[in-house]
Amino acid sequence: MAMGWWKPYFFLDPTGVQLLLPNLVIDGKAETLVVSAFAIALIAFLDRYMAHVSRKDSGISVYLSVLCFTTQKFTSGLLMLIMMSFNTLLFLEVVLFSGTAELWMRLRAQTREGSAHFHSVAMSEIEMDGC
Repeated sequence: MAMGWWKPYFFLDPTGVQLLLPNLVIDGKAETLVVSAFAIALIAFLDRYMAHVSRKDSGISVYLSVLCFTTQKFTSGLLMLIMMSFNTLLFLEVVLFSGTAELWMRLRAQTREGSAHFHSVAMSEIEMDGC
């Protein structure tokens, strides 16, 4: 049973790997690798930005917060699908770009609002003791 380019294990060769849509295929050339890396970086940064905005308690409307939350779920799903290609290069790009975006968002928040925001936790993530 031929499975095309997909393999149920990690592999290195990006040639022929389909990226989310049937027409988006990496052909192994440097140009397509750079374009795919840029697209993954863009999705990763959008994902982390939307995650931070949707959790932020800065007076944004409930509707905007829910829109950001929904967008973040969409982008995280796209990143998950890219990781499920099992291509090692794409997998590492998702992990590294997501980590870089998270670091950038946290450092940006820390410089804007001081170190208290850097260690803040959403109220739903802590147990309230009624004090």
